[in-house]
Amino acid sequence: MRKTRRLPSNLKPLVITPNDVLRLLKPHKILINRLLMLTEDGTVIFQFRLDHDTSILAYILAKALLYGLRISKSYDVSIDELLRIPSIDSNALRQTLDRFSHESEKLILMSGRGYCLNPNKEKIREIVDLIEDYLMVSGQGF
Repeated sequence: MRKTRRLPSNLKPLVITPNDVLRLLKPHKILINRLLMLTEDGTVIFQFRLDHDTSILAYILAKALLYGLRISKSYDVSIDELLRIPSIDSNALRQTLDRFSHESEKLILMSGRGYCLNPNKEKIREIVDLIEDYLMVSGQGF
């Protein structure tokens, strides 16, 4: 069993724990359950055909869930991971990530390795709304 490090109480708000992530995603479990499946080794399986932008948001959401479920030790997503998603346009990826992480949006945040879900409840709600809107407009339900 891994030894848990104790953080000084003044630093605890800086740490995003798996339990924090599960709490943040719980209100959106209906969408998440319909949107994707996860394997025990951390593979994300989309249950709908998604476009470039929606794939990025859905994958980052899924990666946060994998962290929350303790399947992945990493909360963030590398650019290489995103490039392996079939619907990602490699030429537009950086521009899309810049837009989603821009100060005016902040749906995702930059990390040392790539990008991660913004743990702000309102930003997660915005991501969920964008995904639901895409699925409605594309005729895939919700």
